Amino acid sequence: MEHDVRARYRSQRIELVILLAAGLTIAMPLVAVNFGELAWWVRLAVPLIAIPVLWWYVLCRLVFRVDLTDRELRLRAVVGAWEVPLGELDSFGAWGGEGLVKLERRDGRSWMVLAGSGLVDFADQLGRAAPHARVEVNAVERTSERAAQFFENGR
Repeated sequence: MEHDVRARYRSQRIELVILLAAGLTIAMPLVAVNFGELAWWVRLAVPLIAIPVLWWYVLCRLVFRVDLTDRELRLRAVVGAWEVPLGELDSFGAWGGEGLVKLERRDGRSWMVLAGSGLVDFADQLGRAAPHARVEVNAVERTSERAAQFFENGR
């Protein structure tokens, strides 16, 4: 049902995040092995726990695409997809300036959306489509978005 999509946001950074996760998958065991002052079980447990949690988050929980329709938001992670009815949307906004935006339902469920180019315009459209929800993109996001557009246009 592509025809009813009013607005689409897609972060191009997902590929970079996957490469970073791959690098950390290699680096974590190497770092753990070289911390000789730690107990053996700590050096073993850190990569055995951290690596699966890292990949679970990157592949299953980090949203890189959001589609806005007349009735809902469609969220997409690498191996996950969700639908959030607009009436159930509580908030969509910058989260600590860390390149992530938190999307939260009224029932408390939430997702982290990877920030990138096009986010500000998407948030503005979402704010008009769901006036009951708190849609806040901070000044840092707005400024960086406008600067990126300025340099992309060659002005």
